Amino acid sequence: MRLDVAAGNGNVSLALARRGAAVVSTDYVPALLERGQRRAEAEGLPLAFQVADAEALPFADGSFDAVASTFGVMFAPTRTALRPRCCASVAPAAGSGWPTGPPTASWARCSERWGAIFLRLPV
Repeated sequence: MRLDVAAGNGNVSLALARRGAAVVSTDYVPALLERGQRRAEAEGLPLAFQVADAEALPFADGSFDAVASTFGVMFAPTRTALRPRCCASVAPAAGSGWPTGPPTASWARCSERWGAIFLRLPV
């Protein structure tokens, strides 16, 4: 199961679902998730959508195989605390993908794993 944090209208969630991945798409803006849900329904993709604040994710640690976020996370007021919380949502042997974010070594390490985990997903 993959987690898309601050998913907006679901671009990453949809891309993962098209590859056969089970995905939970989260955002704190219900209208954006509704757009994503309509897009998923139009393509016949089984996606779960849940309203959730990226800074207070309602999931237990280790609940997901991988976590991703594109643009939404970079707008969070407390980005430095956010990445560790999002990464805690994935199983220890899993990974995370952060194609955007502040240019720090910590974010860079997560971004390096993006291709390995999300672009070549075994589903």
